[in-house]
Amino acid sequence: RFYEPYGEFRAHYEYTNFGLSAAAYAVARAAGEDWNDIAQRRLYEPLGMASTSSRFSDYVAQGNRAIPHRRIEPGVFRFVEQRQPDAQTPAGGVSSTVRDMTQYLRMLLGNGALAGEQIIDAAALGETLLPHIAPGRVANPALERTGFYGLGWNVHFGANGAMQFNHSGGFVLGAGTFISMAPSDEFGLIVLTNGTATGVAESVGLSIADLAMTGEIAFDYVPALEAAIAAQTGYPHDRGIDFGVQPEGFAESLPLTVYAGDYASDLWGRASVVESDGGLIVQLGPDGTPYELDHYSDNRFSFQPPGENGGPRSIVAFSIGPEEVADRVTIDYLDETGQGTLLREVDTA
Repeated sequence: RFYEPYGEFRAHYEYTNFGLSAAAYAVARAAGEDWNDIAQRRLYEPLGMASTSSRFSDYVAQGNRAIPHRRIEPGVFRFVEQRQPDAQTPAGGVSSTVRDMTQYLRMLLGNGALAGEQIIDAAALGETLLPHIAPGRVANPALERTGFYGLGWNVHFGANGAMQFNHSGGFVLGAGTFISMAPSDEFGLIVLTNGTATGVAESVGLSIADLAMTGEIAFDYVPALEAAIAAQTGYPHDRGIDFGVQPEGFAESLPLTVYAGDYASDLWGRASVVESDGGLIVQLGPDGTPYELDHYSDNRFSFQPPGENGGPRSIVAFSIGPEEVADRVTIDYLDETGQGTLLREVDTA
């Protein structure tokens, strides 16, 4: 309730795995079942998707599985960390194979049916394919076709006016996938990779679609898509700082006792800054997970945010109050909507 939205309700597009997951879990709770059981019984088993699961443990148990690789630098991919997706598995936690996914695609192209069996109600499936919102504006509507978003699908009108649907899936730690279909042409494709999304999966898929529809590839998709995906997957707290180099105008910090204390905000709760072994750590989250603070300059420090969405180091900037101690701290990593400032808690007892 304290989070400032990016735009007005139902007037702004913002992608979210946890939003879709919340809807799925609500359905499962209403049915009195586990979401993963529902997906297995209602979707994977009827489609013969024997190697597909919404459980991370099933993926790990597979002897023959793709290992995710993160892009370290252009052309260099390496296993860094295994992503654990169970918390938002309805939106991004399915493990599968190309063979299984073609069964899913055949069902979609069959208006919810496969081999004479109606797996998904056609009307319900149709609702997901309706254009519900325009994610952005084109520069010239007279020359460019506006794209839309349905419920989990990008919705487009092709050059011939036929409806086309696609979606990408990607995780920084190592997954870049693409699904596309044109029901009126009974055409669809799946591209799966185990590397950080860079636009390659989409470029392969769009190129194949061009060949199937027109006999030639329209243009080189890689440069445009690579730039677009890089912009989408950038980190709001990234200031482009080289933390290995002392900044111009460097200044020593004040005594560490000036910064130590408890800070809080309605949105983020409490953050505790504690002296430890001659330095500072900041404790964040419900469990007070500790992160070491390295001095950058003056009253600014930095720490490494966790996980695949952590990105580069984040600045942690203290403001000094009239009592000559820090009275607030701004954590860039938490400041995407301008709400990353936490105020010092004062003991009034």
